[in-house]
Amino acid sequence: MKLGVIFCGFNTAQYISNSLQPWVQAREKQIGGNQIVISAVSVPFIRFPASRTDDSGEIIRDYFLNGFIDQITVHDNPLEEVVARGNALNYLKSVNCDAVIQVDSDEFYTLEQIEKILQIVNANPYIVWFRLSLKNYIFDGKTYLEEPFQPPRIHRIKTIDGFEAAGFWDDNSVFYTNGKNTYQDRSFPTKTIHKNIVWVKHLTWLNDERGRDKVNYQKSRWGNDLCSYEWDDERKELKFNEAYYKRMGIPLPQIAKES
Repeated sequence: MKLGVIFCGFNTAQYISNSLQPWVQAREKQIGGNQIVISAVSVPFIRFPASRTDDSGEIIRDYFLNGFIDQITVHDNPLEEVVARGNALNYLKSVNCDAVIQVDSDEFYTLEQIEKILQIVNANPYIVWFRLSLKNYIFDGKTYLEEPFQPPRIHRIKTIDGFEAAGFWDDNSVFYTNGKNTYQDRSFPTKTIHKNIVWVKHLTWLNDERGRDKVNYQKSRWGNDLCSYEWDDERKELKFNEAYYKRMGIPLPQIAKES
């Protein structure tokens, strides 16, 4: 299989190398006989504020210039998130990838996890898209959600019934077309890779400037009650947005903490 990696890293310079390096190693080793192609994106997303001093783009450009990744989109012009990811998808389609995986720079895979993911995708040729289990670390970076976060992360480029991935309809999800009809990915067969198989470290929603900015970004897109976190200005930290959970009719998440 030829797997394309859509690697997004902006305003996260402190994470990029540790997040990207396992994928660079997988690309070099062609683990399991699979070919890895990496398309990296480092651009500001519209409505998401970013530090002017962040050097994420320079780090990614260095990886590209040293031949460790295959293609980059690095500039200071803001794009909608779906457009930025869609541009990377178009490149990976042009080099005939069989499937794509989305990797954000605050996600930290191991080579063993990458190999397991490749084995599962290869073993399920009729599954069009896969959810991955992410281990969400929140607040202080040691606290995590007991239940995995399971977003869409892997999509085949072509389905067995003639549909082809054409772009993103939200930040994680792909739409498919056969030239006549267009459907969202949820219309096609799916599989979840559970946490007992692969549970990927994800440094999300931390008590820092980026955590505050993420809250403002989501509220600007969907409204105050559609972000599951809120920023406490007095304490300078995040907390669960109880209004969100009340609106959704679901309990607050169960959390645990590493020693």
